[in-house]
Amino acid sequence: MSEIAQKGEFLPPVVKSHAFGIATLSSYIAKGPDSPMPPHEYREIFSRRHQKGSVYVDWTPQTKQKVTCELRLFNLDNKLLIASKPKELSLNPGKYMATTWEVPVGNMLAGIYRADLALSDQTVWRQFFRVTD
Repeated sequence: MSEIAQKGEFLPPVVKSHAFGIATLSSYIAKGPDSPMPPHEYREIFSRRHQKGSVYVDWTPQTKQKVTCELRLFNLDNKLLIASKPKELSLNPGKYMATTWEVPVGNMLAGIYRADLALSDQTVWRQFFRVTD
């Protein structure tokens, strides 16, 4: 088992985090005057012709903390395809903050993929999604 783990065959566990309220995949995130608006359409299937999808995270921390977050996209073979540039966040209770990332589905082959949100290098959210032609 340890040999398989060293090869990266296992998915990292999802760790419970109280830093965010929701995270979701969507086809479109509207921009408000000060920040992105929560998506109205949750999505697990994307067409390549739509060119992009979005990940939306609504941060609702219970404690003051500084964290680094990163979105990582993997194929079904657990191969890392894309990792976003790490974002440094200063989270404060009662202060609304949202973060979005684009998912370039137009550049991806048809198939099933995984999106992981890493917070200070621990996976705190995971979603599988499909890209179709």
